[in-house]
Amino acid sequence: MDPVSVSGSTSPGSPALSPERSGVSFRLKVVAGLVSALIAISFAIALALGALSFPLGIPIISVFGLLSFLMLSLICVQKVKKVKKVAVPVAVPVAVPEVTMRRAPEIPAGCLLVIRGKYPTIIHSLCVDQSLTIQELRQVLPVLKDESKLDSLSPELYQKLQLFGLDLLLRECRYRKLPPLDEVLTESCFLYFLKRFIELGPKDVPITEGLEPEIYWTSPVGLCSTAYVAFGKLGWLLVNSLDKKEFSLLSDAAKRNNFDYVKDVVESIRERVEKLMETYSDVLSPEDVMGIRYVFNFNKVLYFFLHGMNWDQVKLLRSVPFEMACTFSKFDDAASIRHTAWMLIMGNVYPLLDESSPQYDPGIALLTYEELSKEMESMPLEATMNITKMDILLQLLSKHSLCDNTLLNEQDQHIRSNVSSRWRLFDYDKDGNRTKRKAHK
Repeated sequence: MDPVSVSGSTSPGSPALSPERSGVSFRLKVVAGLVSALIAISFAIALALGALSFPLGIPIISVFGLLSFLMLSLICVQKVKKVKKVAVPVAVPVAVPEVTMRRAPEIPAGCLLVIRGKYPTIIHSLCVDQSLTIQELRQVLPVLKDESKLDSLSPELYQKLQLFGLDLLLRECRYRKLPPLDEVLTESCFLYFLKRFIELGPKDVPITEGLEPEIYWTSPVGLCSTAYVAFGKLGWLLVNSLDKKEFSLLSDAAKRNNFDYVKDVVESIRERVEKLMETYSDVLSPEDVMGIRYVFNFNKVLYFFLHGMNWDQVKLLRSVPFEMACTFSKFDDAASIRHTAWMLIMGNVYPLLDESSPQYDPGIALLTYEELSKEMESMPLEATMNITKMDILLQLLSKHSLCDNTLLNEQDQHIRSNVSSRWRLFDYDKDGNRTKRKAHK
């Protein structure tokens, strides 16, 4: 920033003169002019007289003029020194703090590994070399399929591609399969999946139950106090053992509270679930198998279809690996009230998952289920004592935050209290009718 200019004629970059110093300078210039004039006149007279009658007058007058000039110079120097001793305020450049826009954090390391496995290697290199955000990668991928969309990129992002090597990038990706980014992130990033699962849900169902979508869709199915979340092990096995027609039929039966006319369909699905469990026998524990059989034997499969999900949500759940569903189940009963952990967790993190929001935190939103599982398994036993799995998960999410979000704090306790005071879980009678319960405290 340039110094503030002082009134008066000054050249750019020169220090400004005070009024006192300017006055002294002016007076000195006047005196010097008068003396110079006298010396010039003396020289003229000396020349005239010397030529006529007094030849020695010329050197005398010259010496007198030289002495006068030296005396005048000495006086000027003394005057200037006195002026310098006077404190003169000088304009000092004002330091203005630099204002910078907050740039979205880059793609976290675990997600970069997923990208490297799903896309050509050059795309992973681009993300690392040019520090792309997930939003920027979302803009770049369509351009690599259709070069005519280059004009849609921002100048900053276009420059990044040029610096990396746009021609090489286009050439390497021209005939390669580039899967949709939503699909890639859904299959690996468990909170990204939950966000999409919530967004795909019917809008009227949570409103009817008096809950926010992120709370309702992560609650136990049917809001049943003894049920399970839709996206855990049982839900995954169930949706991968039925088709759209059967889903519609069972959803309709649940609305009517009448499963009598679909018993054969339920039995057929149960047999398919049994076969699917054999496929994942190395993952499912004996307790898991017993729990899933219990759900079918006591018609608790009804609750899944009472939850009001649509086919889009079912398809999304079918698209993720079984291991992700197992990760969800690890925390299903992690709260003080069973099967409510994900309701509380999403009450904390949901605002951080929106890419268009200033609160977006990719370190949390793009954490992979593999990372979560490995970190849970590697935690020492003493670190897990006297703390719920849900709190452990919130600690791990805070650790991976790229925006300094701390989830286990007073705000977290407020969210828990606020959510738990409004949710209502129900028991069901033998006819499948809800028996209302008081809100949990």
